[in-house]
Amino acid sequence: MNELDDYKYEIIEGISVEYPAFKNSRLSRIKQILGGADTTIYGFDLISDSKTLPLIVRIYRSAFSHSARREFKILQILQAEGISVPEPYLFKEKSEATGRTYLVMERIEGSLLSDELELSKSTPRFDQLLGTSIRNLVAIHSLNWTESFSFLDHFNIAEKPEEYFNTKLSRVKRIIIEHGIDALIPVFDWMEVNQVEQVNPSLVHGDYHGMNILIRGETDFVTIDWSNARIGDFRSDIGFTVLALNSMGVDLTKHVVSLYESITGLKVKDLDYFIVLSAFWNLLRIYSCLFDHSIMGENEETTNLFKNEYRGYTLATIKATQETTGVSLVKLLDALE
Repeated sequence: MNELDDYKYEIIEGISVEYPAFKNSRLSRIKQILGGADTTIYGFDLISDSKTLPLIVRIYRSAFSHSARREFKILQILQAEGISVPEPYLFKEKSEATGRTYLVMERIEGSLLSDELELSKSTPRFDQLLGTSIRNLVAIHSLNWTESFSFLDHFNIAEKPEEYFNTKLSRVKRIIIEHGIDALIPVFDWMEVNQVEQVNPSLVHGDYHGMNILIRGETDFVTIDWSNARIGDFRSDIGFTVLALNSMGVDLTKHVVSLYESITGLKVKDLDYFIVLSAFWNLLRIYSCLFDHSIMGENEETTNLFKNEYRGYTLATIKATQETTGVSLVKLLDALE
């Protein structure tokens, strides 16, 4: 027996309301994909007499239930706008069996962009893959968010652009002070002193990198994990993208900026600030993994990911922060050894 057994009848009943062909279906090939700080994710097939749906379910901790509701709505709108995302099938505010929130969506059968980039380094395909991913990011940033995504604008960005940074910085400041994270205070001070003006508010994915993009077939780049989506400065996504790409061991900052500028005609200024801003949240997660899981709600699984599978990204995050701010993060580096 696994955790998903508590949900299977609700899932079948909920999906069959919109898709009657699955009324008498069953779940098969159940496999846990991830057990993170905020969600547990399972993959499975929903099988009827005539059709099979490859699905995933994200089961949320109670503190993150609002994320499920929001992501379900975001996916519905993005799909209607022509952005390639997983099809959302079912959102349940409160499971009758467990009381927990869950979200069921399409499971994308494809390869990770990060894997394909790694395999194609120093070949023409690398530039093709990178170019497509940046064009997709531009398409996301070009959506008219004031019509479809105004519910994500919690800071009234158009009229009070300074609130975007003030809110982000005040949130991390509370965490640093509450937990006495002295090692990261100089980085936070640098962000406060060097704060830049917010420009071009857009729909921001918030976690745009190669492990959140699946390539289905030859040309369909499906962007997943919209739990961090918000209205913010478009450079936030570029900073996160650059940080993840540079973990491959090659500095692609200028290349990514050149691609984005050539597609949009916009100038991407002060990107160093956004690289540090993007890095800082994961610096907090890395610190929590290494020293105190309770700070960011980490666990052994995410700790192992940062220390092993994501080690290149972890080191790139620390290195980029050190190089840009001049702050030594030797405590984190030593703890990784």
